[in-house]
Amino acid sequence: MIDIRVKGIKPAQGFLSRLFQNMGMKRALARASEGIEDLFGHNLRAKRFRRLSAEYARWKQRRFPGRPILVLSGRMMDSLTKSRAPGAIRQISRGRLRFGTSVSVGQWNLYALHRDGTPKMPKRDPTPSRRKVEKLVREEVMKEFLNRVRW
Repeated sequence: MIDIRVKGIKPAQGFLSRLFQNMGMKRALARASEGIEDLFGHNLRAKRFRRLSAEYARWKQRRFPGRPILVLSGRMMDSLTKSRAPGAIRQISRGRLRFGTSVSVGQWNLYALHRDGTPKMPKRDPTPSRRKVEKLVREEVMKEFLNRVRW
């Protein structure tokens, strides 16, 4: 979520409010959402995760040969890297982007399980760093702002 607050100067608050209403924040956040999908895709493919237990690695190799860590069916990966995939959550409003997945197995959200780990499974978090996401959103908002400003 982007939260912009100006304290103290009332005219500046009104100006910034009108500016953001008119500058196409939804468009900037939609582009940021696509960038976040790319970051998740990179992390899911390239990030080094803790090894699987020997027992689970054997089970996975028999049932899902060649699949990397965090991928069985590919549903979670698709929902984090493709906006139209089943389970993908992309909600964009004027000043907010909600990005996530609702893919689950039974009562468990797969993303939360991997992000947080369990007593039997170590944490394997595919989430892009906050710094990278903030930089991406800042760049997209600034691009939109510069496209809208008439010099």
